[in-house]
Amino acid sequence: MSDSLKAVRSRPYSARVEYLACREDVEAMLAKGYSIRLTYESMKEQGRVTCGYSAFCDYVRGGCKRLHSK
Repeated sequence: MSDSLKAVRSRPYSARVEYLACREDVEAMLAKGYSIRLTYESMKEQGRVTCGYSAFCDYVRGGCKRLHSK
């Protein structure tokens, strides 16, 4: 298996750290009228978040606390 295909194992709470690092930019985009989905996709393309969309939504809606999606 090549190095590029190996799955990177994330650490617990790494999604929270990623969100906190870009929170100001996320809040600015949301204030401009962007949806959470477009904001997530933008942050993902820039490489600023590696978490899943549901975790990202939980942090956006919960103010840095993970609100587990149901």
